[in-house]
Parts: sequence; structure tokens; C-alpha cells
Amino acid sequence: MIVHSILFRFAGDTPDERRRLAEDFRDRLASLEDRIDQVRSMSFSFDLGRIEDHFDLALTSIHDSEADLEAYQAHPLHQEAAAYGRTIIVARACVDSEVPDRAD
Repeated sequence: MIVHSILFRFAGDTPDERRRLAEDFRDRLASLEDRIDQVRSMSFSFDLGRIEDHFDLALTSIHDSEADLEAYQAHPLHQEAAAYGRTIIVARACVDSEVPDRAD
């Protein structure tokens, strides 16, 4: 099983503006979970907003294989969301890891 973890920092002059952008982007990505077969699940969490240089949003998506992750990333719907993200995201960090499936 592949765990795809991404942190996003959004453009915006105020915490409220960054939160609004993060919520909008979360909604766009969350809509992909049921529309792209290679996504097993997605979860999102927002930073508490207490420390200025933290990232704003964390995404964790689960995929059955590296091939499924690559197919998800290449999917036109993901590409559309990523293109929008590039207009509002000022920094991102990503880790892709392989973990044993709980069923194994």
C-alpha cells in the first residue's frame, strides 16, 4: 500500500484568506476520491493556525500500488486540480511511502 502525504501552504495575506483557499482546494481534491478508481481513500486536516510558518493543509491519500499513485497523478481530473493549486499554493512538501497493508 502506498501512502501519499502532502503539506500545502497557501497564498494569502491573512490566516482567514489562507484558510479559505485551503478549504476550497480541499473540496476540489476531496471530490476526486470517488471519481478516480486508483484512490483507495483520502483524508485531510487543517493546521491549528497557531504558528505562522506552519503549512495550512495536509492531504493523505492511500493507493494500492505505485502504479495506482502514478495513474492518479496523471489522471486529467487530478491534473486539473493541480493546475488550479499552482495558482494558490506557495509551498508544498511531499512524502510517498510504502507501508504494509493491514490485511497482510
